[in-house]
Amino acid sequence: MSASGVPDGSLGRRTAPGMGGAEAVSGQGLAGTATAGSVVAMTLRRGDGDVPGGDLPLTEEPVTAKTERHVLLLDDEEGILVPTATYVRRLGFHVDMARESEEAEALVLHRRYDLAILDLRVTRYGGTEGLEVLREIRRRDAGSKVILLSAYISAEVEEEAWALGADSVLRKPQPLPNLAHLAFALLGETR
Repeated sequence: MSASGVPDGSLGRRTAPGMGGAEAVSGQGLAGTATAGSVVAMTLRRGDGDVPGGDLPLTEEPVTAKTERHVLLLDDEEGILVPTATYVRRLGFHVDMARESEEAEALVLHRRYDLAILDLRVTRYGGTEGLEVLREIRRRDAGSKVILLSAYISAEVEEEAWALGADSVLRKPQPLPNLAHLAFALLGETR
């Protein structure tokens, strides 16, 4: 198993009693382990230190949202995309993941998303591909909620995101529980 930003030798698989298996991973992108009935503590690592990912209650059955909600996640970093998707799924959402803006735009053509969490930059060239996906979402459905995330965002780009209809613009990294709280608030659900 390999993930962008996580050295190949840093990923392993551990079997947990009562579960089919639990990931035990560590490296530059993610650290954490899980067993049934425990709490998963995820830490994202991004060059300049650890950022708490928050505690995720882990049960045999996922926590369910009030209704089936669809979430689109766009991020080019496996070490962020995969744990975020896992966390959001455990909260009861159906999650589609995209690593490139073209992939996200193709998904938007075929499904209505209640929420999209988009990374602004998904290439190494410092672009604003997340804004293109935001544009496509707004063309198709003004009711979808959109959170735009970036570690690199200028005042001009942030202003453009608001003008295109972003519901929230946040700086990365964000603790997963805070992101979940915002998602539920945008969707009108209380937790």
